[in-house]
Amino acid sequence: MLALWGLVAVAARPVCEPSGCGGAHALSACPLSTTAAADLVLTLSPTNLYFFNAAPHAVSINYVSEDGAEKPALRMASGTRQEVSALAGELWRARALRHGHPQDQQLMLEHHVGLVSLKDCDCPQPEFVDVSVQPRPAALAPC
Repeated sequence: MLALWGLVAVAARPVCEPSGCGGAHALSACPLSTTAAADLVLTLSPTNLYFFNAAPHAVSINYVSEDGAEKPALRMASGTRQEVSALAGELWRARALRHGHPQDQQLMLEHHVGLVSLKDCDCPQPEFVDVSVQPRPAALAPC
């Protein structure tokens, strides 16, 4: 019975989404908007965020306030780079600016400044290779 309980406990552990393990989302590489809002953490100094627009169209960089409302902070043309001063805990979103196109205002990025979300779930684990141990040449291998 004890072994069965162990199997149930292992089976009940959730598996992380590929995006949570450093991979792309299973269905789409595009981010999904969350219900997250800014959760400011008082720090001594702001940090710089650097945005680069690699999309073939303009984008809007929006600050997300504590109540979840998006406030446009800047617009970026394709191929441009911008710096924004931000505080830890702030939430920023980038949206496509494609007036008259079905994908106008499509979410392109959501970034929580300084926040690293850790979840209790299983990610695929790469095979461990101990690089501190040098392989022995065949001539020196024990018999």
